[in-house]
Amino acid sequence: MRNIIEPVLDDYSTQPDGKWLTEFDWKKVTFGKLPFIVDGLFVAMYIAPLNRILLEDPEKTKEAIDVWFSDLIHEMYHAYQRHKKGIIRYFLCKIFPRNALESEAVETSLRWLELHGSEIRAAKHQ
Repeated sequence: MRNIIEPVLDDYSTQPDGKWLTEFDWKKVTFGKLPFIVDGLFVAMYIAPLNRILLEDPEKTKEAIDVWFSDLIHEMYHAYQRHKKGIIRYFLCKIFPRNALESEAVETSLRWLELHGSEIRAAKHQ
């Protein structure tokens, strides 16, 4: 899966909207397959204590590939938030002002979609 992910993140990190990727070692984030699929809800999730992103198999997902990548960007932004804030503060922010963390990650994934010419606005991104 890394062979699909790394070129996209490498490229994105050189673009103005993706500069945040250069502020932490995103290559230390590990990836795995999502063990469950909740139709239309989860394509990816970030597990902060393990610094791991779980993703649906891109070849088996029902979502368009640009939505799959936008979910990857969204979860990678959560990894960035965790590294920027530290794990304890990140967890506190996930519990209390959760909307702030989520809105930043959603905005980042929407900018990625716009940068790559997509006009997809899935309900889960709004």
